[in-house]
Amino acid sequence: MRVRSAVEVLYLSLMKRWHNTAPADRRYGSLDGKREQNSQEARLAYVLQKIGAGQVDRAFSTLSRLIERRDGGSYISKDGARMESPRPLWNGWFLEGCASMEQKRGIIRELKHLGLSPPFIEAVDDFVAGKDIEKYFPTDEEAEEIVRRIEEQEAKNR
Repeated sequence: MRVRSAVEVLYLSLMKRWHNTAPADRRYGSLDGKREQNSQEARLAYVLQKIGAGQVDRAFSTLSRLIERRDGGSYISKDGARMESPRPLWNGWFLEGCASMEQKRGIIRELKHLGLSPPFIEAVDDFVAGKDIEKYFPTDEEAEEIVRRIEEQEAKNR
């Protein structure tokens, strides 16, 4: 299954850039001009920041309601003080950085509530786990179809 949404292809491209340029797992390097550790936590935060851009409160409040921790808090919250390792996302929202891969997968699964496709959600899971995501990119024919749909939408909006 491949991603067929233009926005999701953009997210995939950003994830692929990280994958191609990042240092080995748990090592530090530069990402978007900032010092960053290549880790599951950092990769998940990176994807969530990209998805949340432009819809911060809607996206993160939705996820916050769906991914509760055992202590009643959430893995995504504005209450970073209740987190063991809060990682800033956007506008006062935090990701609990101290989470197992299974807990991270629980967060990733809930991306469906933001309207993201199953293939993209699988790609996020692979990316966070440190796996290559090339297989999720559209074929040349599928990419042409995506461009055609964008052009048709632009023509309607003129």
